[in-house]
Amino acid sequence: MWRWRRFSKMIDPNQPDLLGYLAGALEPDERHAVEQALGQDPSLRNELRRVRRQLEEIQNADFGCTDLDDPQHIPDPISADFETAEWDSPSPGLADRTLQFIAQQRDLIESAESPRVELASGPSWRGRASRRSVARRSNGAREPLASGAAAWRFVDFAVALSVCLALATLVLPMVNASLSKARITACANNQREIGVALTQYSEHQNGFFPRVAESGTLAAGGIYAPTLLGAGYVTDPRVFVCPASAIADDPSLRIPTLAELEAATPDEMVQLRRQMGGSYGYALGYRESGVYRPTRNLYRDSFALVADMPSEDCASSPNHAGNGHNVLLEDGQVVFLKSCRLIGSTDDIFTNDEGKAAAGCHINDAVVVRSDVSP
Repeated sequence: MWRWRRFSKMIDPNQPDLLGYLAGALEPDERHAVEQALGQDPSLRNELRRVRRQLEEIQNADFGCTDLDDPQHIPDPISADFETAEWDSPSPGLADRTLQFIAQQRDLIESAESPRVELASGPSWRGRASRRSVARRSNGAREPLASGAAAWRFVDFAVALSVCLALATLVLPMVNASLSKARITACANNQREIGVALTQYSEHQNGFFPRVAESGTLAAGGIYAPTLLGAGYVTDPRVFVCPASAIADDPSLRIPTLAELEAATPDEMVQLRRQMGGSYGYALGYRESGVYRPTRNLYRDSFALVADMPSEDCASSPNHAGNGHNVLLEDGQVVFLKSCRLIGSTDDIFTNDEGKAAAGCHINDAVVVRSDVSP
């Protein structure tokens, strides 16, 4: 059991030990902590269901697992009380039986490959002891031992492959989840660096962030990136690229300079406007009494300034496979959202109060738009 729990913790030490929970390898207090987390996090309950389904491979090997397909094994997330709910206990000793199964297969292989010799003392012995006895009985002539290549037959590969496939079924999704979290973290770090640059810019521009012009060739949300690069507030253009976005692996991607934008032909400008913001969107200004005004730094903790580039329908961002988006707030915080609204706010960060991807309807109406969108 200790080896099973150690393996489970090596997968992702920061997450509840779902594998250990299903394997019955947790102490009572650890098991209670996992059930509390399941009661509070719907996504964790979905992950538990997924892991249980993947354990079917092991169940089919007659390890005594419970029915993993029965949704009644998991309490209803709406009606169940996870503090008092009765959970189906994982089959006792699942981890130990798994290791025992592997050991039994190894013993069967050794039995098939090694000669058996009855000794005068009674019991029969396998493996190296038998081969040494045969060597002594043949007048000192030592029989050559089977090579490693000869000892591996089809049954060996079948057993090894089944074990590897079972482990891969459990481990690979968790590895992918870890990579996804790492990319979300790297993306958040990019936005924090952008936030520092925007704050520094505003401090030298009477409190105003880079202005998105209302009309003209440079009237596009992505203008903030060339502005920060041109003024020296950001020195690495890759800061404007989310590592989880579709353009992250494009070696030809580059943030154009203001001079290149001004000298571009109309056809070139169409492409430059799409890529000059990298993979992040930027907040437009707002209209007051019909007059368009740029965004001013008021250090608000509920005003979205930069976010993962919104989708065409402004429903989410494609950067993280539609699972959510990082958002840089005006006060420098970065939060990860799974919806288009900040917690405790009714303001949609990708559209204004009229439901349009355009300038805000008032000073507190934040609208983060795609790189090529004008006010």
